[in-house]
Amino acid sequence: MENLVIVNSTEFWSQYKELTRQIVSEEIQKALPNVNPEEILIIEDVCKIVKKKDKTIYNWMKANLIKHHYLGGSLFFLRSEIVDLIKEG
Repeated sequence: MENLVIVNSTEFWSQYKELTRQIVSEEIQKALPNVNPEEILIIEDVCKIVKKKDKTIYNWMKANLIKHHYLGGSLFFLRSEIVDLIKEG
């Protein structure tokens, strides 16, 4: 029988985001070995950089205002493309 560990919701989501970031990064590195791992962002990273909520980012994606990528069903962004978006205003 496995041990049950209880964590608060903040800790859970923090660990979930980190695990998601690791999995996406590993999958991208397998498919695109020339991409620097520091270049790979998940939506939470983008939200922090542009200081917007994820709903806004999804709306921008739908309107083709922000470059985004999928690999094996995982959504990711490239830091350089986000920086370019910010520079463009």
